[in-house]
Amino acid sequence: MGHGEYEAQPPDFLVAIPGLLGEGSAEGVRGQSHTSWAGVAGYNDSTGPGVYGKGTTGGSFEGTFEGVHVVSHHPSAAGVAGYNDNTGPGVYGKSTGGGAAGYFDGNVVITGSLTLQGMAVATLLQVIQQLEQRVAGLEGRVAGLEGRVAGLHP
Repeated sequence: MGHGEYEAQPPDFLVAIPGLLGEGSAEGVRGQSHTSWAGVAGYNDSTGPGVYGKGTTGGSFEGTFEGVHVVSHHPSAAGVAGYNDNTGPGVYGKSTGGGAAGYFDGNVVITGSLTLQGMAVATLLQVIQQLEQRVAGLEGRVAGLEGRVAGLHP
């Protein structure tokens, strides 16, 4: 299919006649640029997405600098939002080159629990508080013993 052509029965996610629709045994639509411009660009001046993709992998990106670069201009919307409507994670990060799997430059808000190497951080904090109380008790006992020892020497 070429520019301006469309199928008689467009896929269910297309609600209007597409300007370009491609299909094939490889990429359905492909763009390549030999400049600093995007190979493929999508723009929507209404409320829908600029680019939409649907598949086993919703999107696959690879870059020599950033794999995906996102900027949101909305004051209360995230630059990146990950959702999973099943039991898997909403966002997953992994570094195969030895670097950190995630990096946050700024404050982080967590509204649920935080697990560190299989243990809830809240549990770790309770253990630390209990240890602090035990140390304080031992310090008091040591001070009492030091006083008794000092009383034994003339």
